[in-house]
Amino acid sequence: MASKRRSKQATEAFHFEGREPAGLGEAMHHLAQQMIEGFETRADKRAALRQEAAGWLREATARLRDFRRGMHTVREELGHKARDLRRFLETTTSARMRDFRALRQAIRTDQEARRREREARSREVARLLSGFGQDRGAAAHHWQGMAFTMAKKRAGFAR
Repeated sequence: MASKRRSKQATEAFHFEGREPAGLGEAMHHLAQQMIEGFETRADKRAALRQEAAGWLREATARLRDFRRGMHTVREELGHKARDLRRFLETTTSARMRDFRALRQAIRTDQEARRREREARSREVARLLSGFGQDRGAAAHHWQGMAFTMAKKRAGFAR
């Protein structure tokens, strides 16, 4: 920026005076030197910017590569976990089904045993009740016979 200003001032001084000022050769040499330095400075700045951009690009590329590796690792881990979970669910489902079938069989066995016990108790109660009915019938028959005998005796004594 400074070199542009100086070169402009030098050319304006030359045009205004319309003549060759004293030390114009020196000014032109100084101007040429500043232009060369400006070009070198700009070239150095461009080279530095390119290097910086290349560094950023390398860093971004490395980060992207690391990210992709990480994503690949995460995908593999998730795949392993999904397979393990499926295997676990299959084994737990089959184990639950086995347990359920065993429980259902145990319930059926218990129900069958209780049914047999109930039938045996029903037969025993029916036998006891039939015996009780027979005993009661016999006792009633005996009491009726005794009542008839007593009625005969009373009738015989009363006459």
